[in-house]
Amino acid sequence: MQNVYASFWRRLVAFIIDSIVISFPTMLLSGVVAALFMPKFLGAMEAEPSPETISAMFSAYGFVMVINLVSALFFWLYYAFMESSAKQATLGKMAMGIKVVDEHGQRISFARATGRTFAKIISYTILYFGFFMAAFTKKRQALHDLIATTYVVNAGYQPDGQPLPQEKFRPGCLILTLLAILTPLVLWFALMGWIITTGLKEANTATRNPHQMVAEQMKALAAQNTQTEPVELDGFTITTQEDGVYATPANTLTEFKLFIPYGGTDVCCQPDEDEDDEEFNSCTLFAKGFPVCK
Repeated sequence: MQNVYASFWRRLVAFIIDSIVISFPTMLLSGVVAALFMPKFLGAMEAEPSPETISAMFSAYGFVMVINLVSALFFWLYYAFMESSAKQATLGKMAMGIKVVDEHGQRISFARATGRTFAKIISYTILYFGFFMAAFTKKRQALHDLIATTYVVNAGYQPDGQPLPQEKFRPGCLILTLLAILTPLVLWFALMGWIITTGLKEANTATRNPHQMVAEQMKALAAQNTQTEPVELDGFTITTQEDGVYATPANTLTEFKLFIPYGGTDVCCQPDEDEDDEEFNSCTLFAKGFPVCK
C-alpha cells in the first residue's frame, strides 16, 4: 500500500522531461520566425516610419502572438490528451513509470485532464509551491491534483474498485519543501538588497563628490608642498602654483576651478568671477560636494 503513489522525485524528473518536450515546438517556431522576420523587423526599427515599416513591425508582433497561442494549445493538448489516453501518462510520466488516475484509480476523462492542465497555471504562479505539495500531502497530490481530484500513482498499480488509500502526513517533507522554496527566495532578495544598497551608496558618493579622483590627487600634491608639471586627470588639468594646487576642467564651457592650499586638507571650488548668484553657479552645478572657496 505504501508504493501506490508516485514519489515526488519521480514526478519531478517527469516534469523536467515534459518541460523539454513541450518547449521544443516553441523553440522550433521561434527559430523559424526569427530567421524569416527578424531582419525585416530590425530594418523597420532603424528605418523612417512609413506604412511599410509599420506593417513589418505588426507582422513580427503578430507572429510572436501566434507562437504564444500555438505554445498554449500544445501545452493543453499534450497534457490533456495523453493523461486521458489509454496510457494515462505523458512521455515524461511514461519514462518514469507513473500515471494519472481518479479517486478510484481509474482513467480520467479528457474534461478532467483539461481541468488538471489549466489548474497547473495556479501552481506555476505561486512560485511552483503547488508542485512541491506532492512531497507532503497524504495522497501525494499537487495543488492541481487537489483541484481536479486526480492522483499520480505508479504504473503497476491496478484499481480494485476501492478508494485510493491515504498515506501518513510527512512534516519532514513539508519542512524540506519550504526550505527548498524559501532559501533561494531569501538569497535572491538578500542579493538584490545588497546590489541596490551598494548602488545607492555609490550614487550618493558620486553626488556628494563627483570628482573624487581629482580631489585625492590635489590633496596628495598639496601635501608635498612642491610645484610639479601639470597633470591631466578625469577631464581636469591639475597645476601647482605658488599658493596651492588648482584643477581646471578641460571643458571650457564650465567656468570654475578646484583649489587646495599647500598643507590644506579640504578642496574648495572657485566659481567664475562673473557668477554672482551663490545658489546657482558653476560650483553648485558641476562641482557638488565642494564648498565655495572663501
